Amino acid sequence: MARDTLARFHRRLIVEWHNAFFDGRPEAARALYDLLTLVLGYRLRPIEPGATTRPVTFMDLAHGHSDLLCAPSS
Repeated sequence: MARDTLARFHRRLIVEWHNAFFDGRPEAARALYDLLTLVLGYRLRPIEPGATTRPVTFMDLAHGHSDLLCAPSS
């Protein structure tokens, strides 16, 4: 299972987040965010112009598209 692999190896990820992925299933967006942040312990940071990043919350992701750097908290 992917969750087990991510928990075991805990590598950095780049994830494309687009709200259209969750049309008709808003609970799936929250479930994915919680899985990445609460269960697996990733910090999510959108990759912005100039390859800069900043912290992001679930509400920040509520509209539009982001390419996210997901880095282990520890």
